[in-house]
Amino acid sequence: MKKAYTLTAIASAAALLAGSASAGTTNVGLSWNNDFLVGTKSLNDGKPALQGYAEHWFDNGFFVGAWFSQVDWGTADKYEIDTYLGYFKAFGPTTVNLGLVAFNYDDYGHDYVQAWVDFDHYFTEDFALGTKIKYAFDNNYNYDWRYVLTSDYKASDKTSFAAEYQIDPSNDTHEWKVSAAYAMTDQFSAKITYAVSDFASDKVGFSLNWATSFGG
Repeated sequence: MKKAYTLTAIASAAALLAGSASAGTTNVGLSWNNDFLVGTKSLNDGKPALQGYAEHWFDNGFFVGAWFSQVDWGTADKYEIDTYLGYFKAFGPTTVNLGLVAFNYDDYGHDYVQAWVDFDHYFTEDFALGTKIKYAFDNNYNYDWRYVLTSDYKASDKTSFAAEYQIDPSNDTHEWKVSAAYAMTDQFSAKITYAVSDFASDKVGFSLNWATSFGG
């Protein structure tokens, strides 16, 4: 029932947003990944994973969407399906992105909800530093804060780099991640990621990505 309540709440919010601001941009994408990696944690038992998303950004700054991935961690679950709702606003060179995401699985059902807020400051059009604050709350996650520092650099129209450092105080863990992305065309790109932590072995992730937009 929790899964049904969560998905209904997301759908209801999306309907309200659609009624108040029907214009906007729809984004869809698919990616092939050598694994479903969350930092140094494998969520697909080291096997390739297909992932995808569909989202709509309204002209008033709100957005709503869904994301999926294949999973394998030794249970009956085969897919993770996340639904999210957020708001984006730019204040000059500083941007704010906040929202809620519900994590769901095809067999287990609803797992938990996470709130996030991101702040990014663009020192130039191509270089930004930021911070993220995440909080997971549910019956299974009574207290789960995570703090992240980020850096993004667009070297050219085709090449970009990113770095991330995450602290999880509830488990006293630290994680570092760097990535490089290359756009072959407007719709196709490739990305490689290297992650290190103090609780798991190093991981290298690779993905081939397709994405497109409608409207706007």
